[in-house]
Amino acid sequence: MAPAWCKLAAALMAATSFVSATTGFQHFVTRSNGSLYDGSSKFKFVSFNIPDMLQLETRLPGTLVAPNDFEIHDALQSIALMNGKVARTYTFSVCCNNPSDDPSTYHISANGVYSHAMFNATDRLLYWANKLQVRLIIPMINNWEYHGGVQAFAKLVLGAQAANFDYYDAFFNNETVIKAYLNFVKYVLNRTNPYTGVQYKNDKAILAWEIGNELGGWTWDNMTVPPAWIERVATFIKQNDPKHLVKEPHIIHNTRWAEFQANGLLTYKDIDLYGRHYYWGSSTGSGMKSDLIFDSSSLKAAAPTKVFVATEFGFVNSTEYTNFLNEIVASPNVTGALAWSLRYRSRNGGFYTHSEGNGYFSYHFPGFPYPTNQTDVVNWSPDTYEPDFVKTMIQSAAKAAGTSVASYTITVAPQVFTNSTKGTGQIALSWTGSAGAASYNVIRNGVSIAKSVSDGVPATTDGSWKVLYADKNVKCGQAYKYAVTPCNSVSTCGPISTTVSATLPC
Repeated sequence: MAPAWCKLAAALMAATSFVSATTGFQHFVTRSNGSLYDGSSKFKFVSFNIPDMLQLETRLPGTLVAPNDFEIHDALQSIALMNGKVARTYTFSVCCNNPSDDPSTYHISANGVYSHAMFNATDRLLYWANKLQVRLIIPMINNWEYHGGVQAFAKLVLGAQAANFDYYDAFFNNETVIKAYLNFVKYVLNRTNPYTGVQYKNDKAILAWEIGNELGGWTWDNMTVPPAWIERVATFIKQNDPKHLVKEPHIIHNTRWAEFQANGLLTYKDIDLYGRHYYWGSSTGSGMKSDLIFDSSSLKAAAPTKVFVATEFGFVNSTEYTNFLNEIVASPNVTGALAWSLRYRSRNGGFYTHSEGNGYFSYHFPGFPYPTNQTDVVNWSPDTYEPDFVKTMIQSAAKAAGTSVASYTITVAPQVFTNSTKGTGQIALSWTGSAGAASYNVIRNGVSIAKSVSDGVPATTDGSWKVLYADKNVKCGQAYKYAVTPCNSVSTCGPISTTVSATLPC
């Protein structure tokens, strides 16, 4: 029998066709006088980074796979239901972290060779971004070697060098490597999406191309990115794709604004967006807010027509993030903020999750408390930190957009999977969840047998199904029919799943 996520993915795929102007976006996002615009309307946002959008590394640790249609849809619909309007992906991946890795699981499989499977998932991402009205900020390449970055790219181009060869420096200064990187950028911009018929450079769902993620590292990393390289890449992108915005690739610290102003980086004509990554905060609860005010006002003073975005933030207490988000909403010098990070539902039940260290973890919509009833809990925020944070994000997103928090309905029916093994005394249930669902009602033979069952738990890390409910009141040899109904946080329930049958063997 086909896995439930295959059925759901097939149903989602069957409903797709080329995106027309009436179902996609009407306008590209543009920049004018220090603000972003969607047509004639100012565009401001509070939302999330979703690192697993271009490649999924938390399903089977140590391997990369492409997210499937169900997972992409769940992620973007979650952003849409939060009125987030924007999501930032992680970077395109570069082969290979390990010699045994399959090159086809990286976007850049070899010098000038690009993975069909991985870019096909990016095609689907852009399809759903148009359908669900979520804009994307896409960084091109990573400073770090997490999924392969600038050093891995230089190695693919130049091959093995002497043991002390500086691949990092070569990425930015070796002309052969630079031209290879520009060829990759050109490939991305000119790729035609088979699901929309639209080249990436003409896709309105893309808000901006980010030249790279955290290039140059933190101030203490002693990494150097030549300003001329940044200007060259920005100009190349604009020449090949004049319709999209371009974002500067540094983390940017308050100690570097004077440096960037002196070398002209803040006034390059082909760069539209600048941003900083804010983490850890301060004991007073005002550290990130103070830095934000300094950063955004520094850019405003040096380059008043440019746009400032808090590209990443997180790992702070409730006082710190509340003060920070209030400043984001109120400040005319800040256009948006993206929390790190949101993870979506797994094709095998439950959610992907990720530890950020020091007791902080990824978030999940609509926000779930610590799943104390699970014996295998890892990587989940303690107590009610997650639901409190997600609630504050939703409220801030509404304020940034000039609207009120809206109620929502659940539109995707779950797909149920059962497992009945002789001698266990139970029939185990799992399901692919529904975006926006806070809990589920479990129905057996037409009668509700459990309410408020959560799928807010970590997915398995071996690709097996996550048991979300175990029916122990069963008799062997007797057939049972199961279905589940998803409900939001105010107990408004969505479409019931299809019914599946199961029998516990005697």
